[in-house]
Amino acid sequence: MNNNFVLIFRFFYSFKIFKRIIPSILRKIGGFVTLDIFSFKMYLSLSDSIDREIFLTGYYDKDRFFFLQNYLTNNKFEFFFDIGSYKGFYSLFLYHEKLISNVFAFEANKKNYEILKKNIQLNKSKINLYNIALSDTKGEGKIWFSDSNKTGGSSVLNPLDNEISKYDKLKIIYESVKLDTLDSTFTNIIGKKILIKIDVERHEINVLKGSYNLIRNNKILLQVEVLENQKKTVFDYLKKNNFIHHYSIDDDHFFSNFIKV
Repeated sequence: MNNNFVLIFRFFYSFKIFKRIIPSILRKIGGFVTLDIFSFKMYLSLSDSIDREIFLTGYYDKDRFFFLQNYLTNNKFEFFFDIGSYKGFYSLFLYHEKLISNVFAFEANKKNYEILKKNIQLNKSKINLYNIALSDTKGEGKIWFSDSNKTGGSSVLNPLDNEISKYDKLKIIYESVKLDTLDSTFTNIIGKKILIKIDVERHEINVLKGSYNLIRNNKILLQVEVLENQKKTVFDYLKKNNFIHHYSIDDDHFFSNFIKV
């Protein structure tokens, strides 16, 4: 994409008066663009709100990365598990900024996965990709989302999850997906320093339970997105498994089982 085009939009977006107008204009323009970001490129959809944020700011979750920077500087992490990778910003950043060399990205939504794969190929990244939904069981399942332009909100279908009742049943989109656990996918990793990011739309406790052996046998720094109504369940589980809560940024919470506060 022409850098001048990007700079013009970013310039106007920097003014408060245009904060709502500029994303709306980009949404109407639509289509896909390829953008240089840090030391890598990303294939972005202007119809997608998260991709527009990256287009307009050149970053995603900037405050989260700023918080993680000190941990990444002082600890040599050998693995990064990006669970709910979406289109791969975290994986690409950590890999191409040479912060972690062994990167594993998990994305259940097929559309997101294809763009994730394209981003990996675009950068010739040696990032391991999995088109599966991590959980606490193996088998076949379904994911659902309410808008084809907001696939970042895809969630594993769970009868105990009341979120789906908020949407028009006729507009909900379902996809079949393979379910697996982190423990069954990685059986021989022991005594390593691992960064794990979990962003799976209310399926966090299932992912954690399916990672029991991995987190028990390794030194973990965890970033997990948890909504308010599930915080107690997730926090209690992590505390029971010797994790200490370090910090929170909105719904993202940082824990470790080896780094002291």
